[in-house]
Amino acid sequence: MKFPPTGFLLLSALLIPVLPGHIDAQNISTDIPAPEGTNAPSGKVLAPKFLKGQTYRFVSVSGIRMDIPGRGRREVKVEQQARLEASDRAAGKPGVAIRALTEKLFVSIKSGQKTVSYDSFKAEDKETTLGKHFQSAVNRWVILQLDPKMRIVDSREGGRVGAATPLPGMPQFGPDELKQLVGSIPQGFAPDPVKPGDEWVLKGEKEVSQAGKLDFDITYRHLGPFDYEGYPCIQIEFSGTMSGGAGTGNFDGTTVVGKMYFDPEIKMIRYSEQTVSMTLELPAPGQPGMKMQVPMGQKVASRLLHIVPTKVKEEE
Repeated sequence: MKFPPTGFLLLSALLIPVLPGHIDAQNISTDIPAPEGTNAPSGKVLAPKFLKGQTYRFVSVSGIRMDIPGRGRREVKVEQQARLEASDRAAGKPGVAIRALTEKLFVSIKSGQKTVSYDSFKAEDKETTLGKHFQSAVNRWVILQLDPKMRIVDSREGGRVGAATPLPGMPQFGPDELKQLVGSIPQGFAPDPVKPGDEWVLKGEKEVSQAGKLDFDITYRHLGPFDYEGYPCIQIEFSGTMSGGAGTGNFDGTTVVGKMYFDPEIKMIRYSEQTVSMTLELPAPGQPGMKMQVPMGQKVASRLLHIVPTKVKEEE
């Protein structure tokens, strides 16, 4: 079963609904006027933060669909549970250290009537071609050093090193993807205080591995309080466009829409989702110099399962 590698690169790169880049703070505006005779509500800085000594578990479910001319539809589903342990940085450095690893992974790839899958909890799946590709990543962890602004300043990988992957070019959802997850959490939030009705814009470039660079322009909107499963959160929605590309293909007509629920009490995103629609321009197989247009869609939902005190364990 073959699947254009750029599709997998995008699956890895677009899993998180907030994209790193430059926030244009000048574009912050208020759309909802304050009632007459009252003062406008004061804004607050919304910023996620990892609490030291706590373990965060996130589960994300993502699906990607590609309609390839002459070859039909290809679909991929990925369910990943990640564990993030927050602790002090060495030598009293400011910020926080995050030990990240994948606890569970399920991947299903469908092409026409054929489906192959990998489940990290099934022993028999570890010996398949797909299993050998993903299993080594499941056995790996990464320790990330974050400064007080939640920026990753250093990283170190560890764990068992498996055999070389039989499927090069396909994401493994190991240390690289965990680093993307942690690095993406603080992105997309306004640097200044915001209140219901405010908007801010995120612009910049994003490297998508061999696929090249994507230019993006995303607008975020503060929609006010929202009760998510009994937790008082703040709802933020976002929408925008992406374009560009090089290397393995170009991306045109790309739209991004989504939302996230931020819990100000625990200073963390409890839930987020996004939908990406695009047309991917790829070299046509067997036709040198020719291109083919591949409609592509992706939907991702990520949820914070819980935050619990980190268990004391021996050093790695």
